[in-house]
Amino acid sequence: MSAKFYEEIIDNYKKLYETKEGYDVKIYAGEKPNIKEFHVHSFILKTQSEFYKKAFIAKDGIEKKDGHFILNSSHSPKVLEILLSYMYYGSIDLTKSQPHEFGLQPLWACGQQPVIQQDISKWSKNDFTVMERRLSRFIPLIRFYCISSEDFLLKIYPFKELLSNDLVNNILAHHMAPNNKLNINIQPPRSPRCSDSTIIKCQHLSIFASWIDKKETLHYNNKCGHIPYRFNLLYRASRDGNTAAAFHEKCDNKEATIIVAKVTNSEQIVGGYNPLSWDSSNSWKSTNDSFIFSFKDRTDLRSAKVSYSNNDQYSIYCSFYGPQFGYRGNLVCQNGLWYSTYYDYNYAYPKIDIPENNFNVIDYEVFQVIRI
Repeated sequence: MSAKFYEEIIDNYKKLYETKEGYDVKIYAGEKPNIKEFHVHSFILKTQSEFYKKAFIAKDGIEKKDGHFILNSSHSPKVLEILLSYMYYGSIDLTKSQPHEFGLQPLWACGQQPVIQQDISKWSKNDFTVMERRLSRFIPLIRFYCISSEDFLLKIYPFKELLSNDLVNNILAHHMAPNNKLNINIQPPRSPRCSDSTIIKCQHLSIFASWIDKKETLHYNNKCGHIPYRFNLLYRASRDGNTAAAFHEKCDNKEATIIVAKVTNSEQIVGGYNPLSWDSSNSWKSTNDSFIFSFKDRTDLRSAKVSYSNNDQYSIYCSFYGPQFGYRGNLVCQNGLWYSTYYDYNYAYPKIDIPENNFNVIDYEVFQVIRI
């Protein structure tokens, strides 16, 4: 229970950093003409960094103008961003930066003593002890099992001395024998989030991401939900209006999107992925990256089936009436009416268990797909 409260506090400080509400400090980092201005809070600087605490007490290099403290940083904007995110909510994103890119020395030069040098190969046993003490309250919050095996090997394993032997061994076993269930409590991933959907769960997003990248269906599910996409809800028929006009108003020119519909009186969901964009041009678009899909039972991921476009000229039809996948309509929503038809010729997608001819859906949603 205490860990949960701890996470809520961390999240609150993260929101404070992101919103900048009530900031009273402006820090300038970088060199002309690429100077970046950061808005932060003095109480964070003084409580999280001995360096800044002493600077504020001595008024060393700090001036006040228009109600804000003005500081100049010797760090680059990238390094300062990392320092501030750590001071606010203990985040060091190793998935986006190698540790040596910003260096551990600048990370701790904000006032931690003693300063630890950048080259980890030269760390002494005492250096590891000091670093372990500094990170001890944050390590339990890290979702290690959601980090890919490659990132763990290259970016985490060099710091294995900071982790317990049991944790390191369990992570290695998790990656080396993924089908062997460990008798440990693996926390669920913090992402992807699917709280906006009334039709699907986070696990479905992981499958969609696997299909988009043309990998095995459960590829990203087996990686604890860590996926390289964000799914933003653009449209829900029951909320925004079940009409072609409402669809186009919300979804046109949004680039890649995925449509998800729940079939009435069943647990089946169907839909399609358009890697291009929707519009009302009444024109065909060709791609081999689009697909249609079906979950015969949305609560059973094993019921998932996908059908990719054969890359003919009829992959996507941008109609005034609504979205269409395939010539003659392998999957169509026409002004709120759904149908799927197949003939012995001219079909863009191999047939899967989408209901044939006309069928009813209780609701459908469209998500914008953004690679992150």
